[in-house]
Amino acid sequence: MVGLQPVYLVLGDKVAGAGVRIPLLRLGAVTGGVKAAPGVLVLKGVNVRLTGTAAGALNQTFNTDLFSGGLLIGQATVIARTGL
Repeated sequence: MVGLQPVYLVLGDKVAGAGVRIPLLRLGAVTGGVKAAPGVLVLKGVNVRLTGTAAGALNQTFNTDLFSGGLLIGQATVIARTGL
């Protein structure tokens, strides 16, 4: 059995008007299990949270204070190819 440490990944993209890439979402620890098959790793129940930078951009764009860093957006299933 392989021990898995929590890995935190940040997804980013260019924001209209900013001209720079900002971090949008942070992928957290796996909560729903891990499955491995030859050439594939499936991570279920990965928490997806809004970054503080993205929250600030949304608040500024929509003239609100509704969004905050760490806001749980939902859960994802991550499918990774291995052995590339």
